[in-house]
Amino acid sequence: MIATAQLIAALETRVRELALFDRVQLSWEPDLAASLEEFRILERSVCLVVPGGEDWTHELEGDEPVFSSLRQEFSLLVSDRDLGTPGRGAAALRDAGEAGAVAAKDRLMRELLFDNLGIDGLLVLIRSADPISLRFDDPSARGRLAWAIELEIRATEPEE
Repeated sequence: MIATAQLIAALETRVRELALFDRVQLSWEPDLAASLEEFRILERSVCLVVPGGEDWTHELEGDEPVFSSLRQEFSLLVSDRDLGTPGRGAAALRDAGEAGAVAAKDRLMRELLFDNLGIDGLLVLIRSADPISLRFDDPSARGRLAWAIELEIRATEPEE
């Protein structure tokens, strides 16, 4: 059986390897905007890894187990500071080869789709990606452009 902690570590490692973000951080806060607010001042670009629910199915032959299958959900919040004065353009699509929120989201999805995170029997699927614009109560704080990416990681293990 693959442990949730192992999936979290593998996903965080894979996202860090892509070097798209100033910070990759595990968050247990299901409210992605609240999670992001904690990091908004410190880093320009952030990817928060938020574990979700898991669903198990089991295949039996009579009373004998054949295999178990896990479907683990994760949310990734990909964010960049809204540095553009007239709008979110600078945060969305940076110049000089720097990845903004949209470019980072696109590359992250391309790299993770059908990846196994270095673990045999795993498969990463993208379920959805939705833009989020965040504004904060502090009038001196600029907003952020973010994308919430919903992932499903599947693992199937034969019973021993």
